[in-house]
Amino acid sequence: MSERTDGDFKAKLVLSYNNDAEARDARSLPDERNRLREQFVDLLAAEGRTRLIEFGAGAGQDAVELMAAGLEVVAIDLSPENVEKCRARGIDAHVGDFYDLDLPDDDFEAGWAMSTLLHVPDVDIDRVLAEFARVPKPGAPLAIGLWGGGDWEGVFEDDWTDPPRFFSWRSDARLQTLLGRHFTVEQFQTVMHREWDQYQWCVLRLE
Repeated sequence: MSERTDGDFKAKLVLSYNNDAEARDARSLPDERNRLREQFVDLLAAEGRTRLIEFGAGAGQDAVELMAAGLEVVAIDLSPENVEKCRARGIDAHVGDFYDLDLPDDDFEAGWAMSTLLHVPDVDIDRVLAEFARVPKPGAPLAIGLWGGGDWEGVFEDDWTDPPRFFSWRSDARLQTLLGRHFTVEQFQTVMHREWDQYQWCVLRLE
C-alpha cells in the first residue's frame, strides 16, 4: 500500500476528466449499472424519497435517468467540462470538491456516488466520507459503487486518459470497514468482474 505523495493529484484528475469529457458524453452505461440504479430507484420510491445528491456525476448518464424516474437531482463533479455536459442534459450540476462541499447539512433524502471514491486516497477517505454523510438527512440511503477488490493505490501509469489518474483500490473487507465508520452497510455485492478487479456495489444508511 502506498500513500498519495503528489500534492496536485486533484488538479491532474480535473485535467484528465476534462480531456475525456467528450468521449465520456458519448458512452453508454453497462447494463448491470443500469439494473442497480433501477433497483435503487425502487428503494427510494418505496420510502417516498425524491431529492437526491449525486457525488461525481461524470457526463450525467445516471443523473438524467434518475431524473426521468421522477427524482430531483443535484449533481456535483470536480471537472468543469463534465458539469457542462450535465447542464446540456438539463441537470442541475455544479463544480464541487468532495473534501469541502458547498452544501447545507441534512439537505437531501438520498445519495448516489458511482466510481468516485476510487480517486480518494486512504489518507483522505474519512474526510470525504464525513462530507458524504453531512449533506443527506438522517436515515437517508446512499448508493456507492467503485472498482476495487485488492489493496493498492497510486497513479495508474497504464491509464488510457491523459494525464494518468490516481486510484485507490480496496479489498471488499477493508472497504466495508471504512464505510462502516460513517454509515450502516445494508447491502454489499460485487458485480462486473474483470481479470484484475471488480465493481463493488454498496447501499449504505445514514443513521
